[in-house]
Amino acid sequence: MTVKAILSTKGTEVTTIEPTVTLEAAIAALAERRIGALVVLGPERRMIGILSERDIVRALAEQGAAALKQPLAQVMTRKVSTCTQAETVSAAEGQWLLAMALAVQKAQSTGPRLREAADRDGTSYRV
Repeated sequence: MTVKAILSTKGTEVTTIEPTVTLEAAIAALAERRIGALVVLGPERRMIGILSERDIVRALAEQGAAALKQPLAQVMTRKVSTCTQAETVSAAEGQWLLAMALAVQKAQSTGPRLREAADRDGTSYRV
C-alpha cells in the first residue's frame, strides 16, 4: 500500500501556519479544525517545522500558561520527517522507526523510564 492510497481516502488538505503566530492562536486553530497538528511555513512558504499536540503539552509542562504567548518558532518541532505519495507505507514507517531508534539511543543516558516511553511510542504507531 502506498501513502497515496491512504491519502485518497483520508484527504490531502494540509493546514499551515506562520512561525510568528502565538501558541494560543495555534491551539484555537487546531480546535476549530478538529486536527492534531499544523505545518509551520517560513519564508517562501517552505516548511520549517510542525506543531503537534505533543509540542503543546511539552511547552505547557515546561513554561506553564506563559507558553501560550510564545511564538510557534519557540515551541514547534523543527526536524520533520517527510515522504512522497509514491512511497510505500512500510518504507515511510521504516523512516519513522529509524528516527525513533535514534531518539532511543539519545535517551540511553537519561535512564530506563525515558527509554521505555520511547520504545513504547516506536512500537505503538503502525499504519
